[in-house]
Amino acid sequence: MEKGGVQAKKTNSLPLFVIGGLSGAFATMIIQPLDTLKVSIQVASEQLGIQGKAKLLSIGKVWSTIINNEQGLKTLYRGLDSAILRQLFYASTRVGFYNYFVQMYKDSGRQATSLEKVGMSVASGALGALIGNPFDVALIRRQASITENKVPYRNTLHAFTDIIKK
Repeated sequence: MEKGGVQAKKTNSLPLFVIGGLSGAFATMIIQPLDTLKVSIQVASEQLGIQGKAKLLSIGKVWSTIINNEQGLKTLYRGLDSAILRQLFYASTRVGFYNYFVQMYKDSGRQATSLEKVGMSVASGALGALIGNPFDVALIRRQASITENKVPYRNTLHAFTDIIKK
């Protein structure tokens, strides 16, 4: 399409899908221990009840309990494969589809309005959540098994098969 005498450059959305997924996966590798602590605190708070002992929980206390009672620091990375898979699917879908939708508007020869961009964002996020949610469920189940004293899932596939069986 020509706009003001300059030909509009058509972009390929595939690199944006890849960049979105890889950036989400990289961030997950850094933040995973804190996410595991968050889930552990949530599970422990529910087990103890909102009243009473739950108020005594802190990140430091939960951190030391996990490190001392489990297998050390590697326990804080339990579910990392699920978290990375979630990001690879969720973030790549969200970023990639948004840019794909924007490019569709450009290809049609018009600029999207702010409201249309909001709609594209919502649609992209919804598609990402739909695709990434199963991995998120596996991740949370794997992280929660630390606090619930359950036998941990070996990997994402093990979590999926157990969830489907039950």
